[in-house]
Amino acid sequence: MYESFKNYYKEAVTYYNNKDYKNALEVFDKAIELNPNYAKSYLYRGVSKLLLSQKEEALEDFNRAIELDPNCAKFYFYRGINMVALNMDIEALKDFDKAIELDSNYVKAYLHRGLSKLVLNKNEEAISDFNKVIELDANFSEAYYLRGISKFGLDMHKKGMEDIDKVIELNPDNPFAYFLRGSIKKKLNKNKEALKDFEKYEEMEKQKSSI
Repeated sequence: MYESFKNYYKEAVTYYNNKDYKNALEVFDKAIELNPNYAKSYLYRGVSKLLLSQKEEALEDFNRAIELDPNCAKFYFYRGINMVALNMDIEALKDFDKAIELDSNYVKAYLHRGLSKLVLNKNEEAISDFNKVIELDANFSEAYYLRGISKFGLDMHKKGMEDIDKVIELNPDNPFAYFLRGSIKKKLNKNKEALKDFEKYEEMEKQKSSI
């Protein structure tokens, strides 16, 4: 029976890694039927359901994974992502808090906790989380982008623009960075420079739509 479970689990993970979430779900069901106490099966099945927009069902799987192993940071992280998808940002924060408590170097947990705080208009707290992401991974362009937005929301326009400059340095193919930088420059009455960024944004968007 154990070998059968192992085979189903490996097959399901292969489907999952190939982004074939529908087949992954079916095979994880079989694996869980044979071994209902293996927490990772619920994690993968939960993520598969979440990616198929089965949010409520996914939540049940993340709850079960945590019930089986309450000390795994990843389980709380993904449940937090699920909470965000359900528009339950306060509950998501609690899960990201727990993930960070269990793993103080969990970069994505800081990033998503910062994003939830930003959604809740807690910009200063969000900046602290994005600072931590950058401390752990200095080339994480999304953290600079979100920190720039957070600073922009606090009228820290010049500081925000420094972050967006860094985003463009790290990822020059991000059209939204040019749009945001253009918006900041416009706010600072740098209209000619702003226009260049807006033109760059439009050019990149046209290129995307023609592909």
